[in-house]
Amino acid sequence: LAFHGIQSAKFATMYRGQSDWVGDINFPLLVKPPQEDASLGITQKSVVNDVKELLDVISSTQQEYQSPVLVEEFIDGREFYVGVIGNSRVEALPLIELDFSKFPAGLPKIASWEAKWGDDGDEKGAQFEGTQSIFPTDLSEELTKKIQQVAVDSFQALRLRDYARIDIRVTAKEQIYVIEANPNCYLEQKSEFARAAAKGGLEYPALIARIVELASGRYSQ
Repeated sequence: LAFHGIQSAKFATMYRGQSDWVGDINFPLLVKPPQEDASLGITQKSVVNDVKELLDVISSTQQEYQSPVLVEEFIDGREFYVGVIGNSRVEALPLIELDFSKFPAGLPKIASWEAKWGDDGDEKGAQFEGTQSIFPTDLSEELTKKIQQVAVDSFQALRLRDYARIDIRVTAKEQIYVIEANPNCYLEQKSEFARAAAKGGLEYPALIARIVELASGRYSQ
């Protein structure tokens, strides 16, 4: 992404007994297992503010998941999900924001396991109840277009196909950072991707048909 001028969080990969540093990174940091999904392994303890916390969380995460860990700068800001669809012609869907306005005070605003699934995976708890995905109404048209363009640029830079969801954080100074690219995001009818498509005029049956058409079209060429 950096080669294409797209900002993302600075990061390092931490192996047992060694690290693969990529540039200088600064606290606070987010520690997570890189080979999991659905926020598995991401809790409030994953955001660390000093070296002691960092080493403790690295050790516990490596022990639990038996893998290296990804350490990246925590980007404080608003979080947006941007669906992207297409191949030769690529377009971004309307933005969806992960709204933290009702999140418990004093906790880092992250899409942790508890925020996504509930304290015990039961869709209950303060973090789960304190987050909701919404269509933002207070963004300028200019900023909206910039965010969508970053998503499209990321989709193309990573050579993604058919559809994907690009997760983005925007700081108070309106700096745009890509925090994740999901090439096979959740497509259930109530998912953020499907809701955004419907908002843009592509209802669920047409969305699925479009994705199938895009995929099959690649094999007919």
